[in-house]
Amino acid sequence: MSKYPNALHIIVLYLSMFLCYILLEWLWGVFHQPYLWDELGVYSRAAVNMHLNGLSLLPDAIPDELSRGHPLLSTFYFALAFKLFGCQPLVAHCAAALLNMINFHVLFLIFKKFISLIHALILTLTLFIQPVFLSQSVLVLPEMPLMLATTVAILAYINNKKILLCLAITSALFIKESALILPIAFVLTEFVKSKFKVNLSFLFTAFIIPVLSITVFFIIQKVQRGYFFYPLHTSLTKLEAYYINERWDNLSDFVFFDQGHFLFPIILAIALINGFKTLRKMEASLLIFPVIFIGGIGFQILNYFLSRYTLFFLLPFLTFCLLIFAQSVHDKKYLVWLTAAVLTFNGLWYLKGKGDYTDVNFSYVPHLKNMSAVISELDQPNYKKKSVELGFPLAACFFDQNNGYNRIADFKIELLPSDTVDYKVFTLPGNISDTSKLSPNFKQYKTIKNGPAYSIIYRNTIP
Repeated sequence: MSKYPNALHIIVLYLSMFLCYILLEWLWGVFHQPYLWDELGVYSRAAVNMHLNGLSLLPDAIPDELSRGHPLLSTFYFALAFKLFGCQPLVAHCAAALLNMINFHVLFLIFKKFISLIHALILTLTLFIQPVFLSQSVLVLPEMPLMLATTVAILAYINNKKILLCLAITSALFIKESALILPIAFVLTEFVKSKFKVNLSFLFTAFIIPVLSITVFFIIQKVQRGYFFYPLHTSLTKLEAYYINERWDNLSDFVFFDQGHFLFPIILAIALINGFKTLRKMEASLLIFPVIFIGGIGFQILNYFLSRYTLFFLLPFLTFCLLIFAQSVHDKKYLVWLTAAVLTFNGLWYLKGKGDYTDVNFSYVPHLKNMSAVISELDQPNYKKKSVELGFPLAACFFDQNNGYNRIADFKIELLPSDTVDYKVFTLPGNISDTSKLSPNFKQYKTIKNGPAYSIIYRNTIP
């Protein structure tokens, strides 16, 4: 294997990713789509606020209802993109996609250190096309930047680049608190790799500097905000067995079964059985992949769970499965191609989504179209000067400008439940379950449907 990747492979990698994004834009308009759910209500608004009021990494740079107590590196990045190229969703989605392409470039560099260039290329693209990564890659959320920082940290570790490792771990910590598992994971892996000897130099660069840096941030946050961690988030941390079991069920279903993820453990099991002798000589630095994965699982079962929170430790796990498999079948190279083909088909099969709304596949596209259709309906003359009760996420479409939703909004928006409003709007996904609480004087007026997403407008029949 060559020391440096062939330029042709890099070109093919970027062309493939670029063409994939062009296809997604042609099919679903993902770069021109408005903001989505948490992206709409919190993270895009945080970046816009920082863009308007000054770039900063200090906790009080933006209101805490927008920062949610998170470190601000991800917000800083998107706000900088707004400063440079304009404050609009197209810029934000392109900025997110750029980070994702860099992430998979770094992943290619990891693969090519252990397997052939062509296998590194096809396995990188195989993971790139998986729904959980591709659907998240155009959204203004911190999970994908955190995944990039984690991937860079892994590359730095296996190449023994301590300064880069320190910067990557520190960056991850300044993106989201869940990265606190990373310094522990790297120190633990190095401890095992060094045959249970403490490497003080490594401890300093991979743990002490990053942890001290983020500790300073949280101390400043305590001074400026009055708390170290956002109270809502700490209230969701549960140590009781019931909650741990509930979160494990949700987490394990997504990580090991949903979107065809069950194929990856099967591939790993085949590799362990087929290539046991080869794997006994596995480079010790590869332990970092399962250690991060196990650490991520442990952190997540103690905290509030959303599927997208798994990105930064799911990618290392899936990478480890494919890397070990490719090493174990080095004398049967066609199996790597066959596996890549099966996993690519699997990814494409689940790309659009197979049922309920989620933000880890493109099932969110009909939801966005439905929001836009409802807003267009509410701009019709019969709603003019009327009072309309809206819930989340529809109400958030009216919070700010430049969020991708075109509206006139010549009516009075009511956010609190009331039986005196002229209209009520319920959405799926959203607050559709609240229809069970409707007063009898509200009658169904209109239903707006886009694929599995729909909204129902109720009209007050009592003047």
